[in-house]
Amino acid sequence: MAQKTVALILAAWVRLYRYQNPAYIEQKDNVQDMAEFSLAGIKQVDAVRYQCQYQGLEPAEASEKSDPVELLVTDHRYPPPGISLSPREYVKMETNITIQCWNQEYRGTIFLHKDGHSAPIQHQEPDGGGTATFTLFRVTLADSGTYRCSYRVGGSYLLSSPLGDNVTPWGNDLSALSGNISPVSALHPSHLFSSQLLQAASQWVGWLVPRHLP
Repeated sequence: MAQKTVALILAAWVRLYRYQNPAYIEQKDNVQDMAEFSLAGIKQVDAVRYQCQYQGLEPAEASEKSDPVELLVTDHRYPPPGISLSPREYVKMETNITIQCWNQEYRGTIFLHKDGHSAPIQHQEPDGGGTATFTLFRVTLADSGTYRCSYRVGGSYLLSSPLGDNVTPWGNDLSALSGNISPVSALHPSHLFSSQLLQAASQWVGWLVPRHLP
């Protein structure tokens, strides 16, 4: 016996609006599960907030508009910000690092990004010279990585510059964080049979190795 698949219609229509604009941009009819809207040829004017609204079948009443979402538009006509790092090399564990970013005459909020994070980790209004100074306090291994900056063009919070050049504190040499031989690096496989190194390491981190070797 053949089976029929019946699509359940959950909404008569779903509409997309610009925030606080009574005229809708687009409407999808007879929506089963989720309505998807696409904006082609994105321009500056599209960098706004958006809302959705739907009308059910029974009762046939329109919903309240949804919470707004923001569309952040990257405009490559604006130059990426500059970036600098201090100190540039040989950073010790538990010291502070300063990252400066500047956007010159474009003003607007400056954002600090770290690769691997979907959202900026810090943001700041620039000083009179268009520079923002970000400080990473008492750095640890968790602060290693690649950092970049962007800025929101003054007067348009949802219009962004491209990401700028990157800085990478300590490069790929994370052992430079300690300024000395790390207790963990002393436990390299080539040194596993050196009781002197193991005993020295145990003075740093007692839980890594026993204090009395057999």
